[in-house]
Amino acid sequence: MFNWLKVLILLSIEIISNMIYHLTNSITKSINFKKNTNSNSEFLTVIRKPLTERIVQLDNEAIESIALGNASPNISLLKRYCSF
Repeated sequence: MFNWLKVLILLSIEIISNMIYHLTNSITKSINFKKNTNSNSEFLTVIRKPLTERIVQLDNEAIESIALGNASPNISLLKRYCSF
């Protein structure tokens, strides 16, 4: 009940005054965002790629059958049992 009440109160304040928008806008303007050209952009890819490959895998046969027009109506593009 408390969470719904908080959402209703904050949402109504935001709709009336845009207070949260102005607050976050001033906070983000005060932060100096500079891109570091020497940084390694592959850092998150090393962490993300093995996890997503184990959790989310596409069924190539399903994609192929959809492309050929031979797909059943209840076909899924995701493999049912991944290796995680």
